[in-house]
Amino acid sequence: LERGQLSLLEIDNEIRAGLLCTHAGDDLMMHVIAHDPAYNDLRLGFLCCAMTVQNAIEQGRARFHFLWGHYDYKVRLGAKRVELSEVLLLRARCAALLHPQRVLAQCQLWLRAVVRQCRQGLATRVA
Repeated sequence: LERGQLSLLEIDNEIRAGLLCTHAGDDLMMHVIAHDPAYNDLRLGFLCCAMTVQNAIEQGRARFHFLWGHYDYKVRLGAKRVELSEVLLLRARCAALLHPQRVLAQCQLWLRAVVRQCRQGLATRVA
């Protein structure tokens, strides 16, 4: 079963750049990007990333996740910042009584996420 994707750029039969991604449903998540520093001027890492994003679009992937960090190349490739939520797991419901502020904060984050998804759904239907 396919779990990921390795994209490589070769020059003179030598690997000079690479990008390692994993699949999760219809999404593709980038984990590692690297290039040979001897080819810095050619920006092979960026080129490898751009070609991988293009390939993800051709495959019909729903999303390409650049994951952590805010970098210029991500913006140039069309990335949009998405805030992540925190998950609080408690062994028992009564344990929530010991952390009322954190539980309330989680409820607020959840509510904001639901509202955001509803707005996005409405915007999609109107368009």
